[in-house]
Amino acid sequence: MISWLFLSFIFGYVASTDSFNEYLTTNPLQDGRVDVGFNFTITDSEISPHTNLFPLPLVNLLRSPEIDIDELHLSLSAGIWDYSKWHYPHFPQLGSSGIELWVSHNSDSTPTKWNRLVHTLSGMFCASFSTSDNAHQVELKGKTWTHAQIASQLPCTENLTPFIALLPCKSSAGLGQLLNPHKLFDADYHSLGLSLYRTDNGARVEIMIEAVMNPTRVNQQRQYSTKGMLDRSVNSPCPLADSSKVYFNLPPTPQQGHDEDLWVVLPEDHDGEVKDGIVDLDIMQSVKPLALSVVYPFQEIFTYPKSITNPPLLIRRDQIAGPIEETMLVRTVVENTEDNDRQVSYFHSIPWQIEPWLHTFTINGGLNDTSYKHSLGEAKKDPYKLQVNATIPAHSQLTIECLYQRQFLQYADYAPDIHRGVDIPPGVLLFNRDDETRFQYTTPLLIDLATPDFSMPYNVIIITSTVIALFFGSVYNILVKEFQLIPRKEKAKTD
Repeated sequence: MISWLFLSFIFGYVASTDSFNEYLTTNPLQDGRVDVGFNFTITDSEISPHTNLFPLPLVNLLRSPEIDIDELHLSLSAGIWDYSKWHYPHFPQLGSSGIELWVSHNSDSTPTKWNRLVHTLSGMFCASFSTSDNAHQVELKGKTWTHAQIASQLPCTENLTPFIALLPCKSSAGLGQLLNPHKLFDADYHSLGLSLYRTDNGARVEIMIEAVMNPTRVNQQRQYSTKGMLDRSVNSPCPLADSSKVYFNLPPTPQQGHDEDLWVVLPEDHDGEVKDGIVDLDIMQSVKPLALSVVYPFQEIFTYPKSITNPPLLIRRDQIAGPIEETMLVRTVVENTEDNDRQVSYFHSIPWQIEPWLHTFTINGGLNDTSYKHSLGEAKKDPYKLQVNATIPAHSQLTIECLYQRQFLQYADYAPDIHRGVDIPPGVLLFNRDDETRFQYTTPLLIDLATPDFSMPYNVIIITSTVIALFFGSVYNILVKEFQLIPRKEKAKTD
């Protein structure tokens, strides 16, 4: 009987249709920081609840006809990605601020599908996806996507735990052991991402975690190590993984005469293979705990470089005071730093509390194929949406400007935290680079609205309630109580 169960287990494992691959990449940046990225990929040739490795909550999400998902991308990020110094994230889907969600359906998107999806994701990842009120349709890669952002929502350790729970080995083995929330959430920028794809009769999910560490913050030295950045090590590989890799990118070769930029990799007898400036380490074959480091022996204090290289595209969005007090000018500038023309697509959404003056909308700097589309939805509900498609000539700029009016709302339309202001989500720039769609985000904006003194209504309510309570108590006593005359008894006379 025992041998039959053992054989059944062996044949069942061999016949499994799913696979699990993981890798870690570290990349030194030009301002002394280090970009650390985790990728965990699970594929399955069929979507079945009897899966071996594919997370069951995601299987149920794909099998739900009420949601009808074809492809999904979500991210929870904190901080601002500095494109001018860090260029682009390792994962093209990341780089935003707050919560971002992309979803395409097999059939037409409906509000019912969207509501079911965001409520399911909110419970699954302990996040507030359902509070988004700026969802809009975007045409991208031949699909119709529903896109939404919440700039004010930031991830915490409660959000990391559901991501770890989706891994086959959790945090007990493999690269999942390195997911230290105390280090990840202390980074200058961190992002948790998940991409879910429906393939031919199957599915694929990618769990991405990226953080920008700053090793110079503590001792002003540029040297860094996997142990120092994550405060953990891989003691044992994940037995369910098909591959487990570490790509430890090395700094550029120092110029002649710059001894302070000389570096060495420790330990010298590491198990990795050095090729093309990368230490390629196979966790499945390594017999030592992961402990790679880069040391600058002739550099005591790190000095920031005097010049930096710019990425191919730069984008910024500024808020400028308008001609009258309640207006503001929002200017978006996209700069092409390359020698070739670049096709881009830009879009953003503005909450309904900020009203655009469309007659002031202008675009300058693009070629003749520049096109744009406005979308104004239902009042007091849908945001204003703008999408621009343009070709930017080499070494030139594309400028988008429009005046907006900060509305004075009715009393019931103000949010509970209206004195904080209204968040405007980041604008999104899309372009193709190295046969891959890249995303680049502007910084979010925080807009102040004209707000009345909300303390006065509360004072009036409190005083009125007190007066009514005293008056009602007195009148109630008079009306309800029955007064009776009780004769006074005379005391008996004593001799």
